[in-house]
Amino acid sequence: MHLAWADQGSGRYRAQMTVYVKPRGTFGKAYMAFIKPFRYAIVYPALMRHFERIWSQQH
Repeated sequence: MHLAWADQGSGRYRAQMTVYVKPRGTFGKAYMAFIKPFRYAIVYPALMRHFERIWSQQH
């Protein structure tokens, strides 16, 4: 996972996150396909909100 704050100008930043996953074998591919909607709909947005709250409290 890579997290970064992209400068938007005027002192504003936007959080960016990249996740690299390499499944191994048939089970790994099936598992990643099964959990993909949950990662994008629930996990990643919640992570980004968490990091944004921390950033806001520190600045």
